[in-house]
Amino acid sequence: MDRDDERRQRAGLREKTGAWVLPVAGGEVTQVRIDYAFGLIIQSGEFDVRVRVSTPFSVDGGHGAGTYDSENTPSLGPLLTFHKVAVEGGEVRKDGRLALTFRDVAY
Repeated sequence: MDRDDERRQRAGLREKTGAWVLPVAGGEVTQVRIDYAFGLIIQSGEFDVRVRVSTPFSVDGGHGAGTYDSENTPSLGPLLTFHKVAVEGGEVRKDGRLALTFRDVAY
């Protein structure tokens, strides 16, 4: 096991085909942050996972479904409803895309 593997293991990351699984299943969004980027802090067990998106992104499903640009701050208002939402899972795909799944919504 090399140093990177050790770091991923300590961070709770698990590899699967084409992606890294984030340790967020069963967690909850404890903060929604809006500044020059859109951010979420997810409390999951002993980990706080911080997500920041500073490029255009899409939300599928109920809470604020649509396409957003973090540079258009007023448009991010509907995403405040993510606060206290339960997290079902998350992964970083090896092509760089982030996918988070929430109860009743995918982001």
